[in-house]
Amino acid sequence: MSRLKSASGIVALSAVFGALAYLIELTGVSHFLPFPPLNYLLYDPAEIVIYLLYLAVGLKPALLATVLVVLGLSINIDSFSVLIMSYTGIPFFGPIMKGLAIASTLAGLTLIEKKRWKLAVCSAVILRVVLMTIPNLAFILLIVPKLPFPQPTIEWFTSNMTYILALTGLYNASQVLIAFFPAQLIHKRLLPALSRKFTSVEKPRPQ
Repeated sequence: MSRLKSASGIVALSAVFGALAYLIELTGVSHFLPFPPLNYLLYDPAEIVIYLLYLAVGLKPALLATVLVVLGLSINIDSFSVLIMSYTGIPFFGPIMKGLAIASTLAGLTLIEKKRWKLAVCSAVILRVVLMTIPNLAFILLIVPKLPFPQPTIEWFTSNMTYILALTGLYNASQVLIAFFPAQLIHKRLLPALSRKFTSVEKPRPQ
């Protein structure tokens, strides 16, 4: 029975936080928060919700909430992902990239215990930057040349890969910091009761 409650509690929390993160995505607020050197990269405040859930409860609910956000974004897919799918056949590129970015950050945070949060954040930054470099490189080499961009634009991407990947890495690193620290502040100052109340979700008391 305790396992059932634990599973239902994880699903319920994940659904609530996933819905909140998706609602933030739907507001389009990220379109007002571009990364200046590469304006197509947007800072996403919805990640704050995911990291808050991770800090309050743990990895499993945060990952499940991430999956729910990806599913929501796949249903209400952005126009650029539709363009990519039309010209390359690759489906749901944007939602998948979002999911990979958040999942890699959560994995990096999990590698270090929460009490050593500075090291955990460094781990999250490094892992996200390294892992996301691979699909971003594939984007430049395999996807961009097939898109209906002017030839000078395509040549700019392919001839400036190192510059673009370096800036994208800087963006990913700063996205982790911009999203994690507000989540940590909310968790420590505004929602101390949430962690105490739901810690038992992942660690049910023995009967």
